[in-house]
Amino acid sequence: MKNIITLQLLKTGITLFCLLLANGLTNFAISLEFLKRTGSSISFGLGLVIGPLTGLLVASVLLKVIDHYPKKNWLYLG
Repeated sequence: MKNIITLQLLKTGITLFCLLLANGLTNFAISLEFLKRTGSSISFGLGLVIGPLTGLLVASVLLKVIDHYPKKNWLYLG
């Protein structure tokens, strides 16, 4: 039983790490594109700051929507 729990936690940790890495790389790439197009380091910095904030705002809205409807419907949609 303990091995199953350890394996499940390991899978969750690896998945979360990959998700956060992809999110960070995407945010960095978008900020570099801002820097390339505008030539201003301020736009690069703002891109790095605004990226995670938009993720928090979208996540809070999505959590409310997901919690409002039965979980079975989301399973079918997925």
